[in-house]
Amino acid sequence: MNRSQALLWKSDYVEGFCVIKPPAGIEKAYQLDEGISRRAGWPDDVVCKMDPEFPKDIALADNLYGAGAIIVSETLRAELERRQPDGIEFLPVGIQNHKGRRESSPYFLMNPLNVVECIDLEASQVRWNRTDPQVIKRCARLVIRPEALPKEASIFRPKFWPRLVLVRQEVCDSLLAAGFSGLFFQDPLEYMGMG
Repeated sequence: MNRSQALLWKSDYVEGFCVIKPPAGIEKAYQLDEGISRRAGWPDDVVCKMDPEFPKDIALADNLYGAGAIIVSETLRAELERRQPDGIEFLPVGIQNHKGRRESSPYFLMNPLNVVECIDLEASQVRWNRTDPQVIKRCARLVIRPEALPKEASIFRPKFWPRLVLVRQEVCDSLLAAGFSGLFFQDPLEYMGMG
């Protein structure tokens, strides 16, 4: 591969596509940033509301923007499960539109469970979180060790920064070529920001 072996899964604002608020009322929501399974006991009434600051943006993308979590359509979920049947759970989430009604299209919060020690800490020049010294706060640039990437997983989280989600380059290219909407992938070398 010409660029990184894996890219960061992101979302980006696209005019016309809805912006959603984070799901509310989830107990121990921090676990969703740590690769901890939440399937057992997941509430069936979790909803993300469309952001009222974007009232004209109503279209539903395959990868929704603004939730602080990865929220994907049923079609994108099926494709991801086909590529990696284990190691990711998809938790049902409803989307509430600007009129207060729940959209009929099913959506899911994607929760990758594989956490992999793959960051080159020295080359990345990491700065550690003061309150949790096992979590990276920022870096000069995020350098991934390609030899540490698991062969069996296409989507995973990096140890010490599990809030981030990495996706193998070939999967990114394939999903973009298939025309899934709302997708945005970032080269880790361009990433320095808060985790």
